[in-house]
Amino acid sequence: MKKLYYTFFFLLLSQICFAQWVSTNGPYNIPDTARSDITALAVSDSNIIAGIFEGSFPDLHGTGTMFISSVTDFQWIPVYSFHDCQVHAFLTIRNNEDEVGIFAGTIGGILHSTDNGMTWAEANTGLTNSMIEAFTINGSNIYAGSDGGVFLSNDGGINWTTIGLKDTAILALAASNNNIFVGNYSGIFRSTNGGVSWSEINSGLSNKSVISLVASDEKVFAGTNEGGIFLSTNNGTSWNEVNTGLTNTNITCLAISGSNIFAGTENGVFLSTNYGTNWNDISTGLINANISALAVSNEYIYSGTATVWFSGPIGQGVWKRSLSELITSVDYNSIQFPLDFKLSQNYPNPFNPRTTIKYSVPKISQVQIKVFDVLGNEIETLVNEEKPVNTYEITWNAANLPSGVYFYQLKAGDFIETKKMVLIK
Repeated sequence: MKKLYYTFFFLLLSQICFAQWVSTNGPYNIPDTARSDITALAVSDSNIIAGIFEGSFPDLHGTGTMFISSVTDFQWIPVYSFHDCQVHAFLTIRNNEDEVGIFAGTIGGILHSTDNGMTWAEANTGLTNSMIEAFTINGSNIYAGSDGGVFLSNDGGINWTTIGLKDTAILALAASNNNIFVGNYSGIFRSTNGGVSWSEINSGLSNKSVISLVASDEKVFAGTNEGGIFLSTNNGTSWNEVNTGLTNTNITCLAISGSNIFAGTENGVFLSTNYGTNWNDISTGLINANISALAVSNEYIYSGTATVWFSGPIGQGVWKRSLSELITSVDYNSIQFPLDFKLSQNYPNPFNPRTTIKYSVPKISQVQIKVFDVLGNEIETLVNEEKPVNTYEITWNAANLPSGVYFYQLKAGDFIETKKMVLIK
C-alpha cells in the first residue's frame, strides 16, 4: 500500500514540477472499447471546438460530433452530431468586433456557425462535391478543398463556385501573398490569380504525398506522408527537405505562429522555432502520441489524438500545453483580433533590400498600402484589396531601388497613416 502511495505521489509531483502536456479530459462520451479520433480542432475567442469521430472496433461506422468548451474550464458540450460523418477541417474568421464565423468541412459538405460554434447550419449552395478536406482564406475570398477540386466563395460562404482541379482530391490548402497552394497525393499546385489557373510546383519535392500545408509570407511548409517536412522560401517555386531532429516523418498536421512551426506526427509533436532549420520533440506528458490535429491560441498549443488500434482508449481526446514553456515569442496574427486600424513601423529599419510591414484591420475594409519616394511619387502598390479583420504582415523588396528615404502609407476608408523607412545599400 505504501509503495502505491509513493508511486502516486511521484506521478503527481512530476505533473506539477515538470512542463508537459495536460489532458483536457475530453471530449468523449463513449464506452472504453470504442474508437474515438479527434479529426479537427479550432480556437475561437475563449472557446475551443473539436471534431470527433466515434465508432466501435472493428466496425468503421460511427458518429461524428462537434464539441465546444471554454478554454478555462474544459466542460465539453456536444453541439452537432451526424451519423457516419466527420469533420475534416475548421476555418475561423473574425467578421467584426463581436462576430466570429466558423466553417466546418465535413464528409457531407460545409457547416457554418455565426455564434462562436454553438449552433450550425448547412452552407452548401453551389457545392458539387460534398467531402470537404481543407480551408484557407485570402483577402475576402474563402477557398474549400474537396474530393473533387477547389471551390471559392467571395460572399462569406453563402455561395460556392468551382474554380479548378476538378478531378483532384484536395488534402491541404494554404494562402500567402495572393498565392493559393493546394496539396494532395500528387504534390503541390499553385494559383497566382485566385484560382483561375493552376500550375504544378514540385521542384525538389521528393515525396509528393502532401497531407498538410501552412504558409507565412514567402515561406511555405508541406507535411508529407512518411517523407517529413519540406520548406519553400520562394512561394513554392522550389522545395527543400527540413527534417533535422524529426524522429517520425509521417506528418499528420501542421500549425504555424510566426517563426514557430508545430508538426503533429504518428509519434508525437515536434517544434521548430527557426523556420524548420531543426526540430525538437515536445511530446512530454502525452500518453497517446498519435497526433491527428493541432491548433494554436494566444496561450496554448492544443493537440488532438487518434486511437491507436488495439491499444484501447488510453490517452484519447484533446491535450494542451502552455506556449510559454516552449517558445519566447508568439505571432498572434491569426489569434488576437485588432480593435483599431494600425500601421506599424517597418522592420528592420534601415533595411537592405527587404523589410516587413505589419498592419491591422478591425473591420472588413478595402485596404491600400503604397510606397512613395521623398518627392511624393508613387513607387509601388503593396496591397489593394478587401481585407477581413486581422493583423497582417507583408514583405517589400526594394532590390531595384537606390538608397534613400521612402514613405509607406495605409489607407482604408477615412483612415490614413504614413510612416518613413530608410533603404541603405
